[in-house]
Amino acid sequence: MRPVILLMMLALGAAAPGLPTSRGGTLLAESPAPPLPYVLNINIRRGGFVARGVVPGAVLAALAAEGVQGPRRLEGPPAPDWDRAALAGVAGLRLLMVGQFELRDRLLSILGTARTPVEAEALRRAVLAVLPAGYEAHFTLAVADDLTPPAYRLTYAVETGVTLSGKLPVGIGAADVARALGIADLDDGSETALEGAPGTLAPAVAVLRDWLPRVETLDLSVTEAGSALTLGLGRGWEPEAVRAALAPALPGVTLTVDAVFARGERRLRALAGGVEVQSAGFWLPDVPGGPDCRTGAEAALPGALSPAPPGDPAGVNALAGALRSCLAAGEEVVLTSAPGLAALLRQRLPGAAINDGPGQGTPALVWSRP
Repeated sequence: MRPVILLMMLALGAAAPGLPTSRGGTLLAESPAPPLPYVLNINIRRGGFVARGVVPGAVLAALAAEGVQGPRRLEGPPAPDWDRAALAGVAGLRLLMVGQFELRDRLLSILGTARTPVEAEALRRAVLAVLPAGYEAHFTLAVADDLTPPAYRLTYAVETGVTLSGKLPVGIGAADVARALGIADLDDGSETALEGAPGTLAPAVAVLRDWLPRVETLDLSVTEAGSALTLGLGRGWEPEAVRAALAPALPGVTLTVDAVFARGERRLRALAGGVEVQSAGFWLPDVPGGPDCRTGAEAALPGALSPAPPGDPAGVNALAGALRSCLAAGEEVVLTSAPGLAALLRQRLPGAAINDGPGQGTPALVWSRP
């Protein structure tokens, strides 16, 4: 049978060969509801609402009863339950610390931050419980406190300063950490726990206050299981002596002290300021040359002769930096009564004219020029 004849027979209700007899009819397909032209966006800020959009007149009245002002009225097709969907969004916002929702057509999208996962789940349940049939809800939620125990990390490098990350105990903020370290500011990427008893900073943080100007790098991790600290020291330090000196002040802390090799030729200290130059693997202050270089060297001599424990090389480096500018200007110098210090200076300034001088008295710098 030809296809055209078969279609005519089906249209008239006639049976095609091999098929049961049936009546003709019309097949109706369910079409989706036409999109609604309304849109509503509401933000919650400091407990109040900021709203905009175009909504049906009935929705304006419902929103006004909730203290929401701002949207404009739009005359459009009937929108059954659109007011209920809008109020579902308002109810959800009340459970957020900060956030917003958008109701567009029949889709309610909620974005924001809840205090804890408990409030986030309560929001989902509350919205879905009152959302009218035929409407959908989409949630993008973060939490301010995920209810995990505090765990934070403190890092430091000479050129970048202090960085804080992780979760601090209840009642502790980045300003408290900066104050404990004796610094004005830090790079803060931390958050503070909101639930639980008020906490305190790990005792190791206060111990590090005096070490920030002395170390090259620092990495302190504090978790519920304990604390671990790694210090990186520049050339001139004895890492094992530093570890032995620090260990009694850091009970229960896993302590590692490593040597860090100098890289680059110049650098700027992020916390203390000042430029340093690298010489033979040592970082020396970049002291301007000129008629005052002798004065600077004389002032640095006592600190080089009496280094701060445990063997801090900063004093020797400061003297080497001052002498470097004098020697660059053509000076020659003799250091009397301190052969050990003269050797340390030559180590930092290879090829420099720094000579040992005899004498049993107080060490002094003797210049070749009057």
